[in-house]
Amino acid sequence: MFSPKTVHEAERIEKLIQQGCSLLFFCFIFVIAFMLIKYLHDSLADSNESSSVNNATMISPAPSGTPIAQLVDTPSQNISCELHDDFVGCSIRYRTYSEYGLDDCTSELYSLKLSSGTEVPQSACGEQYLGSPGDYVHRLEYGHSAYFSDFACTAEVTGLRCWKQSTGHGFILSRENHEFF
Repeated sequence: MFSPKTVHEAERIEKLIQQGCSLLFFCFIFVIAFMLIKYLHDSLADSNESSSVNNATMISPAPSGTPIAQLVDTPSQNISCELHDDFVGCSIRYRTYSEYGLDDCTSELYSLKLSSGTEVPQSACGEQYLGSPGDYVHRLEYGHSAYFSDFACTAEVTGLRCWKQSTGHGFILSRENHEFF
């Protein structure tokens, strides 16, 4: 075992040990910081890659900055829609379809539904897409959109337009008309 010959030599050795410990501590902090930065960088890169893959598979994506919502309605509150993982369904209360020779339902609501497994929307007479009591309804002002999963809707002065982002297929629902695209 090593023992210093003088007090001065003992103080010098103690100082060297303290400096070595400080240097080791800073090296340790540096390595941890480097690993954290690398992890964050890699996570962001993975996130950006998956976002670009998702956007690349979207034929008709919702506009940038569109909020996520599962229950929406129009400013007139005449049309409401439920957006789910596997479908979007909308109901309209006041309409004049029979005056224009369009298909209509005998029920109070006329409803349309577009499912993830189909390309063509279907009439859904008898179904209601109004949400459940207590649900939060996101009111879409004209020119604004919302999306959930693969489905998106935009409120327009001429009606509500909903579509499947991955295919671009969807429907427009208004007081005077309903059409598929």
